[in-house]
Amino acid sequence: MEKIINKHFCVQPFINVTTRITGYHNVCCNTSFKDSNIKKHTSYDFFNSDKVKKMRNDLLNGKRLADCRVCQYQEKIGHHSHRQKYNEYYYIKNEQSSDYYKNIVEKLHINTLQRPLYVDIHIGNLCNLKCLTCNEKDSSMFHAENKILGISEAPNTDYTKFVIDTADAIKEIIHPKLLFLDVRGGETLMVPEIKKVLSTIPNDIAKNITLKIQTNGTTFPDKTWVSIFKKFKNTKVNVSMDAYENDNTYIRYPSNWQKILNTIEYLEQQNIKFIINTVVSNLNILKLDKLLNWIKEKKYLNYFYMLDTPSHYRPTNLPKQVLELAGKRLSNISKDFANKDMAKAIDQLIDICYNTNDFNIKNWQIFCKEIRMRDKHRKNNIINILPELERFLIK
Repeated sequence: MEKIINKHFCVQPFINVTTRITGYHNVCCNTSFKDSNIKKHTSYDFFNSDKVKKMRNDLLNGKRLADCRVCQYQEKIGHHSHRQKYNEYYYIKNEQSSDYYKNIVEKLHINTLQRPLYVDIHIGNLCNLKCLTCNEKDSSMFHAENKILGISEAPNTDYTKFVIDTADAIKEIIHPKLLFLDVRGGETLMVPEIKKVLSTIPNDIAKNITLKIQTNGTTFPDKTWVSIFKKFKNTKVNVSMDAYENDNTYIRYPSNWQKILNTIEYLEQQNIKFIINTVVSNLNILKLDKLLNWIKEKKYLNYFYMLDTPSHYRPTNLPKQVLELAGKRLSNISKDFANKDMAKAIDQLIDICYNTNDFNIKNWQIFCKEIRMRDKHRKNNIINILPELERFLIK
């Protein structure tokens, strides 16, 4: 009898807890649960809750879950999803039988864990940038701009008040068997509470933990940050860059390219591992070849992922002619990157450019309206960056 392939198994609910700026616990960065909050439940409570246990069982049995729509979308358009990447990180094969996954979780002893091995926690939205594809919960600058423009979803919410709760959550989640700690802002290096909490983690525990830090690169890491980076078993600094030079400044406004270069150079001097992280959207897919060629020449490690929300910024939300032009430019990139997975990832992206029919006129109208509004407020002009869009923009 032919075995039924399980196309939905994901290791994340078995090992991870993500706590967002709002205090809600989730099983990964792509889910949006709102029924467990740090004010009422510890991360351990959530990790051992009936809801998470049911989710694990459903995934083991190959059930397609509505909560996993982000990865489902990525896989639908032919992109390697977070689900697939995390499985591979733990040497778990994708698209196997349910029996295979039931055996593997027992073999790895992750079916009986009482505490997560991986913690992803968001502390505050304090940030010095207001990237076009960002949101109010992740950037204080974006939140402030939305209030000025009269489009804020929560104009009276002070996201900084969550900082103390989430800082305490880091203290609570640290345990001797924790393997990974992923800490994010806002702009992580700007948040004093993060620096304070990480500084107090005992060396004998930190030496067993891989620390992952997210930064936009414009905030220079001081000596305290360097000492924090060096006391952990491994430190991986993710430097967010969505385009090259002035193109990056437009998308990740008001980013400063030279400051980013200074940060990267300093990390190199201090022998601190870093990786360039790029979010692929319809704002940069036409310019991605310039950034990738620069990364390749510098021999930096890098990765990119496809933006899912807001949907009007999805890379596929472009007229077909424009998307095909992006594919043509990407096809001219030679594939000898420091990260050997990039060749396959670029090929997948090229395939998406030529073969995906995801253009939505409603989303395009929203895109045009928002770009016009933010350009006017910021005294920018998208045509200076993307002249290819001029004849398609709706006035």
